[in-house]
Amino acid sequence: MPKIRTLRTRAPPAGFGEIEPILEELAQKMKEAVNEDHEGKRRAEANWPIMRIHHQQSRYIFELYHKKKLISKELYNWLVTEKYADQALIAKWRKNGYERLCCLKCVQQKDHNHGSVCICRVPRADLPKGKVIECQACGCRGCASGDGGYIYMQDYDETEAAVSAKINERRAQARARARDNQDNKDNPVIPDSDSDGETGADRWDKGDVGSGKPAKKKRKKTTTATGASGSAAAAVEDSDSDSDSDSSDAGFLNFHDV
Repeated sequence: MPKIRTLRTRAPPAGFGEIEPILEELAQKMKEAVNEDHEGKRRAEANWPIMRIHHQQSRYIFELYHKKKLISKELYNWLVTEKYADQALIAKWRKNGYERLCCLKCVQQKDHNHGSVCICRVPRADLPKGKVIECQACGCRGCASGDGGYIYMQDYDETEAAVSAKINERRAQARARARDNQDNKDNPVIPDSDSDGETGADRWDKGDVGSGKPAKKKRKKTTTATGASGSAAAAVEDSDSDSDSDSSDAGFLNFHDV
């Protein structure tokens, strides 16, 4: 079972949202298996659904990372840390002869008579024909490696294939966007001209292309004379600035008047 998320829980890495629907569905199945009525079942059969869902969730994450290479190492480590997958069981699957192991209890010799392993580890060819074999720990009918053997809980839902296809599609879209951004940087679009008559080549030389801001207009320099002529020019400039401010504030005055 995964850990309960708190405020101290580290945020999941990129890519978790793509596999989260499958994990939530398995978590819901786990809750239903825990609350399922055990009436009419043997004591050993009560935990079989729980063991199978636990195996299925760990196997799903194992296939995504080690087999299909669809998730990153950072996301895989986060899933293992948050108990979405059984790290010890995955470590067994990576060894020769344990590729189909159902659970760890079946290979723990201290839990079986004479220091052996569970009967589900016996190859199918060596078992009596017509005899149904079921593990007492998880209900496995055979998980030995080799041809002709059973594959424990290998029938995943169709949603697993849909999620894998979705991950590949998003990766292709991300690569396409990266190529488009690189092409735009290498070949920027230069407009022909603007309202001031300045061409795009002129703005490119000035460095205004790509800034996203309109080019600043050059302020005209005014020369003022000394004495009475200087005071007259200053008065003219003050009157012009007052008229500009009145015109700019006209909208606000009308708004307040209404």
